Amino acid sequence: MDLNLNLGDYPHRVIETVRFSETDMLGHVNNTVFGIYFEIGRSAFLSKIGFYKQVEVSVVIVKTEIHFRGMIFWPGQVEIGTRVTETGRSSFSVEQILVQEDRVVGGSISAMVVIDPATSRAIPISDIVRSLLAA
Repeated sequence: MDLNLNLGDYPHRVIETVRFSETDMLGHVNNTVFGIYFEIGRSAFLSKIGFYKQVEVSVVIVKTEIHFRGMIFWPGQVEIGTRVTETGRSSFSVEQILVQEDRVVGGSISAMVVIDPATSRAIPISDIVRSLLAA
């Protein structure tokens, strides 16, 4: 994965508190929780741009790649940076990074497909949704 490690290049950012329950016997956040943090970032991004207000469309993830770059510790917070890197006919790519105390601890690239919620089939991205993703 060719990941951009500069948090400033991710226009949408949210901060999530690390919970003790997310740690494992080794004293750091379990690797499965990284995916949850990325989901929080994607959901917050799509909500903020108004994607979920588009009742005629929905979205599904068809591929997610996670790169673990370091450990996340409790107590603390993790900052989740999110950006759209590509927009195709019916899909778009989301790149994300996780940062704790100025350390990039993880990255993710997800391929997402816009679907018709009534049929669950891929549909072309409308001009309205395309403009939301570009904002």
